[in-house]
Amino acid sequence: MSWAISRSVGRLSQLASRGLVASSGSKPRVDNEGQPPPPLTQFSEEEQALRDSVAKFSRDVVKPLVSEMDEKSAMNKAVIQGLFDNGFMAVETPAKYDGAEAGFFAVNIIVEELAKIDPSVSVMCDVQNTLVAPILFEYGSEAQKKQYLPRLHKDTIGAFCLSEPSSGSDAFALKTTARADGDDYIINGSKMWITSAGHA
Repeated sequence: MSWAISRSVGRLSQLASRGLVASSGSKPRVDNEGQPPPPLTQFSEEEQALRDSVAKFSRDVVKPLVSEMDEKSAMNKAVIQGLFDNGFMAVETPAKYDGAEAGFFAVNIIVEELAKIDPSVSVMCDVQNTLVAPILFEYGSEAQKKQYLPRLHKDTIGAFCLSEPSSGSDAFALKTTARADGDDYIINGSKMWITSAGHA
């Protein structure tokens, strides 16, 4: 893992603890003296260091592979591995699960910088950070958190299935149901276009 990037994400996690919104237990963005942060239009030193690190990864690793990935309609394994190696995946994962415990603002910085070069890479990272991992933070059992959160931060892609044949991305029109059945659930329905399924 790149030392500078790991340090940036780690330092962000120490300073900001949790981010602006989303996951349970979120705390506001703060600077290194515990004071309110600068305006959202102005990054702290740590945030700028993270932004620079992601921009460098995007230029050096992602950009040379964009055309090839588009032609093959496939994510290059080096890009996926680089997202993990640089600590860009599941960055809000708490330290007790071997995560960086960075805030939601760090997620925004990472996703935005990746999107400047390749929106597909950005979406893969975004889904991991804002949909897959937070579901485990919020609803997972302690055993599930211990098993999966370290992996989502280090080496495992999670998939997200929202779209259905009759609802697309309209979550209010979903027809799939999950019914408790003792210690299990019975799931009835069908899904289409499962995000990141080919890598999960």
